Amino acid sequence: MMNMPENILDQFDHLYKLQPGVATKIKNFILKTFNYQPKIGILGKTGVGKSSLCNALFGKDVAPIDHVTSTTRKPEEYPVGVGSGNIKLVDFPGVGENQERDMEYKTLYSEQLPELDVVLWVLKADDRAFSTDEEFYHNVVKPHLV
Repeated sequence: MMNMPENILDQFDHLYKLQPGVATKIKNFILKTFNYQPKIGILGKTGVGKSSLCNALFGKDVAPIDHVTSTTRKPEEYPVGVGSGNIKLVDFPGVGENQERDMEYKTLYSEQLPELDVVLWVLKADDRAFSTDEEFYHNVVKPHLV
C-alpha cells in the first residue's frame, strides 16, 4: 500500500458542499487510487520462461520452474514492492502443451484478462514457431483490448 498522508482526506472537506453522495464517491475514488495495486499478467507458450522471468524480476526463486515438465497450472500471484507501493505479477500457465489444456487455458485467460492492467506475452528468443502465440493473441487476448 502506498504511504498516504494521514489527513489527506481532510483537505477535501469542502467536497461535502456537493450533492449528497458525490463527495463520498470522490473520496472513495481517491482512497482506491492511493491503494491501487496494478496487476501484470505474464502469459505465453509453455516452457518459454514465464516463471523464470518472475524469478528474475524478484532476484530470487519465488516461482517453481522445471526444464522438462510444466509446473504452473493456475495463475500464481506475486506482489513486488516498487517504491512505497506494490505491483502484482500474475504468472499464468503456458499454452501450446496440448489441445485439452489449451481449451482450459483459453477459458482461464478470457476470465482473467479483464482483471489485468498490463499483459506481457513472453516469447522464446530461439523459437520461430509462433502460430500458437498468434492464435491466442487474435482469439483470446485481442478481444479484451480496449
